[in-house]
Amino acid sequence: MTVIWMDGNGYDGRGGLPVRPEFNLSNDIGAANVVLASAVKVWRVPAPTYRVTAVGYVELDAKVASYGEIGEYLVRQLVEWNEQHSGSIEFRALGDSPAIGLMLHPDCWTWVARPAPKFRYDESYDFSFGNRVIRTYDSIDARFIFEDLFAKLQAFARR
Repeated sequence: MTVIWMDGNGYDGRGGLPVRPEFNLSNDIGAANVVLASAVKVWRVPAPTYRVTAVGYVELDAKVASYGEIGEYLVRQLVEWNEQHSGSIEFRALGDSPAIGLMLHPDCWTWVARPAPKFRYDESYDFSFGNRVIRTYDSIDARFIFEDLFAKLQAFARR
């Protein structure tokens, strides 16, 4: 089993508070610590890495919405969410999509082994325990992820 953790913050391995509260972590810090201390493989994709998955509305219209009801629905949901939460922008970082890309092709991107953090309840990092190492992705191939999605939507629409 492998856990792919879409992490909202980078960390330098020295401890301290995160740059901003991290959504996934703040839901259950205790559970995060259990997983990170376990023998389960953990692949971490921090925000500076997954933010490269930005895609513009025009590209989404051409390569997603144009392929049937499901494509139209996906783009409409994204645009509506953006309008409610982000204002008038014309793009969206599809930040969770690297998890799918990693499942499809885990070794096509660069990663390093880094100590797993242990989190205090204020979300600060604690590296005083000689923590085990986990895989941390420093780069991803957003085009691979997008082109795979676009091709699969197109193939689905043809059926």
